[in-house]
Amino acid sequence: MGRKKLVAVVLSVCLVSSWMLPDVLAATQHVGGAGPFFASCCIGPRVGLEMNEGKEIKGTEWFRSLGSFIPYVGGIISLVAIVMQGSNNGFNGVMAECCIGPRVGEELNERRIRSMEWVSAIPLIGLIPRVIIASQAANGHTMLEADQQENLRREPKGVQSPASSSATTSQTPTASSNATPSSTTPQGQTSSPSPTPSSTTSEKQ
Repeated sequence: MGRKKLVAVVLSVCLVSSWMLPDVLAATQHVGGAGPFFASCCIGPRVGLEMNEGKEIKGTEWFRSLGSFIPYVGGIISLVAIVMQGSNNGFNGVMAECCIGPRVGEELNERRIRSMEWVSAIPLIGLIPRVIIASQAANGHTMLEADQQENLRREPKGVQSPASSSATTSQTPTASSNATPSSTTPQGQTSSPSPTPSSTTSEKQ
């Protein structure tokens, strides 16, 4: 009976917190502050940075974070949430979601993984980059800033960047520059240039 009561209390606390925490974080979050800091620390490295862009925490991300406190059932909930978020990018997306955190695998087709996110997957040592990323979120930084500073954005398949397209157009010569002017007769034969007056007088002499 004691164990069943404990599980019931934990489940009720998790449900109440899942209803209340979004409102609490929304009330305290403008740009930076405690909300994005704890979101990056406890939920995922990109969650707090994207909160500064106006994006809200998803329901699957709440289930993943709260699932770790629920024995047995929490592991199943977390696994389902991981597969739901990372499956759009296949096996690599699921592994990125599982080992690094939410939104990393989900955004894998459009955004590369940061160096600090790779290090955060290492046990114990990974706590250091987690705190660094959380402090960036607390100071109001965003993932868009990280995209520009670390060149994280991926180009869509089949679309060339402006730099590469301009380079290819500058390397290809135009047909008009290479072609030499020539005049043709009505019968399609090329006419030779007419002799100059000086050449005709020399032939007469």
